[in-house]
Amino acid sequence: MYRQFVLAGGEKTYEEFRKIQNTYNQPSMDRLKYDLTYQKQAATNYAFNNWDTKVGILSLSAAEKNLLMWAHYADSHRGILIEFDSEHLFFNAANRTDAEFDFGMLTEVLYSKDRPKNHVEKTSPLEIILMLKTKSIEWIEEQEWRVYQLLENRDEEKIMRSETVHLFKLPPDCIKRVVVGCNMDLLNRKKVVDVVRANQKLQNVKIEQSVLGLDSFSLDYEPLPHIY
Repeated sequence: MYRQFVLAGGEKTYEEFRKIQNTYNQPSMDRLKYDLTYQKQAATNYAFNNWDTKVGILSLSAAEKNLLMWAHYADSHRGILIEFDSEHLFFNAANRTDAEFDFGMLTEVLYSKDRPKNHVEKTSPLEIILMLKTKSIEWIEEQEWRVYQLLENRDEEKIMRSETVHLFKLPPDCIKRVVVGCNMDLLNRKKVVDVVRANQKLQNVKIEQSVLGLDSFSLDYEPLPHIY
């Protein structure tokens, strides 16, 4: 049977179309078949492309006085640190799935020199989660903990700069302390204090400031002066 296919470059016969397909696709198929590194990368891409729109991650840290953490994630000590109560139900509200993984539970990140094993056609949901929760040992100083949550359980959804942001409500009573960075200016310090004190549900939250060690490269925390 004589068939024609309309492509961007004009009408093509089936045989011409097949040749074009082979030209562009065969090298990739050959590489997938014989290149082990390419296979592993394909498996990783396959896994994340199917899950990155389904799972959200809340990243936390146990390294509260780590100078690099403050520099990288708190705008060079101009931001804030929020301490949460890890025993609060918010961090222990498991909702088990078919993957037999407790979404909603505070989970410690694994650090390893080796990448988790994966297979293009066999990557299970549980294996994907293992891939998500494993980081290079180079990041071990972060002491990261995470809460994985299915985005379908979100409380709100917003579009920001063409990207969809999934929001989950954070109970005020799971917040224990707020620490302002040692480089935060006076105006922003006052804003932080005003926001906390204006919320009745945050009345028990401690407000402190970080100070640099005088004799060592370290941080310490102390109460904010009453001028705030």
